[in-house]
Amino acid sequence: MTHSPSPSISPRPHGISKTAIWVAAARAIGAREPDPNARNPDRMAEALLGDPERLELQHPIVDALNSSYEQAMQDFELSGLVRAMTERTRFIDEALERAIGAGAVQVLIPGAGLDSHAYRCGELLAGVRIFEVDRPQTLQEAPRRRGVGRAAGESNLRAARSRERGEARGLGSRRL
Repeated sequence: MTHSPSPSISPRPHGISKTAIWVAAARAIGAREPDPNARNPDRMAEALLGDPERLELQHPIVDALNSSYEQAMQDFELSGLVRAMTERTRFIDEALERAIGAGAVQVLIPGAGLDSHAYRCGELLAGVRIFEVDRPQTLQEAPRRRGVGRAAGESNLRAARSRERGEARGLGSRRL
């Protein structure tokens, strides 16, 4: 049985979902915060997004990429999203540090979108197997955008049991 994506989660023509763009845009704006103690640590998010005009998505958080940090944060809803993504990014960074410190040797990133952990946390994740799971279109487009950095051992993972892993439902996986 073939499933067609619902309109609310359909990928953009370039293959990246709306959610991946929204989340990366919020991280990118948060990374512009002048206060280093409040700044989103994802310094790669804006480069991963590229030119906002080419994202083919009209949304206030995407439009805010063309504004200064101060202007973007004047919008109550946008500022909430930016702050939430900053806390989320920090939480995940700290959880990764704890897990690796406790001996984790594999990391699974579900709904990877434009995640940058494998690239900006390269030293921490050296020697760790990283698996990204997302829609095949996103997994194909994301590496092109990640020309800003490259994870060690980056390679596509297409397991023989891909149907069990969700590809039959429109998901894909890649090992970095």
